[in-house]
Amino acid sequence: MANFTGPTSTALKFTVGTMRTWGVGFLPLGWARFVSQPANAHADRIYAVAEQPFLKQFVPLMAGLFGDAPDEASELARITQYFMQALAESEDVDDPRILACHNALLDPEISTVAEMAEATRLPAHTLERKCRRHFGFAPRLLLRRQRFMRSLVQYMLDPSLHWIGAIDSHYHDQAQFVRDFHRFMGMSPSEYAASPKPILHEVMRARQEFIGSAVQALHNPAPQ
Repeated sequence: MANFTGPTSTALKFTVGTMRTWGVGFLPLGWARFVSQPANAHADRIYAVAEQPFLKQFVPLMAGLFGDAPDEASELARITQYFMQALAESEDVDDPRILACHNALLDPEISTVAEMAEATRLPAHTLERKCRRHFGFAPRLLLRRQRFMRSLVQYMLDPSLHWIGAIDSHYHDQAQFVRDFHRFMGMSPSEYAASPKPILHEVMRARQEFIGSAVQALHNPAPQ
């Protein structure tokens, strides 16, 4: 079974038994290249790949991923081969405006839509349209999510800071951060801190160590 999740602005809670799984994450440029659907039409939604016509291109990958016996190296090779071939066969739709928006979102000094528009050199209406189509949400919510994710990652990587030490500098006060926590996570910071999360914690640490980004929302699309 394979599931596809659109751009997210809320926490996803799920329970699984013993299983093996692979995950592939699309950055906005990848979404434009491989999905070719407005991202905002699929925001905060989950689909079964086999049931959705707009995801039919991923069915061969799903069907041929696992062999008779577990083999991580071979499975990774199949995933890599699939996307390298798909990349070679797809149209060159890379839009520099997508990259400009992505880089602006990663800049911790940018906290307003006006600053983002200035950094991307895009009119406000174009910025709004590009963000909705390729990132799934309006610029204001994207900036708000980035601010929150910077705070969450800081805490997850170093809990000794406590929430007060991890809160991003663009928050006006702790109450504003708590409101965002409820918006994005559906719980309070204290409830989240008390909940077990052994897998997520290790995944974040591994991502931070190997690619310098603990979560996909903070991933650099073009490392220097």
